[in-house]
Amino acid sequence: MDQKTTIKLIAIDASSTCTGYSSFSVNLLDHTFIHLETNSISSSKKNIYARYEVIHNKFIELGLYSNYDIVVFENYAFNGNRVTQLAELNGLLKYNYYLNSVPIEIIAPNTIKKLVTDHGHASKDKVRKSIQEKSELKNVKLKNNDESDSLAVGYSYIKKTLKELEDMENKNE
Repeated sequence: MDQKTTIKLIAIDASSTCTGYSSFSVNLLDHTFIHLETNSISSSKKNIYARYEVIHNKFIELGLYSNYDIVVFENYAFNGNRVTQLAELNGLLKYNYYLNSVPIEIIAPNTIKKLVTDHGHASKDKVRKSIQEKSELKNVKLKNNDESDSLAVGYSYIKKTLKELEDMENKNE
């Protein structure tokens, strides 16, 4: 991140059938954030590459590749037999952020769970319930787990980053 005082962040939960995203405005001076949006992009196309195209084109249409100062992805936590599809989609999305000079950050799944639920091995259901209990996010309406996961990715990255900034500031005093 550069020396801006406020950054616009997008958190992505990539999935080849429904990709969730959440955006935030983060004030680095007063260590606060505002949730801007959580939504998802679905595709029911049978062909996997046609699904990637739908998701990619929607990202372009909505300006999701270029209107942010930073993008955060959950580090690979793939379950099941669709590992290759998820890796390909993540690569496509990350490459387009790279092309738009948006810094890419990665956060570990256990870090997300720990920061959201206080337990590094929490279930997906526990993460969803815990994220909806956060005072800053109580009014966010979630339609699916992909939206919940993107919200948790963004929230945990923000909390981790603001804590690191606070620790640095305290150390320099």
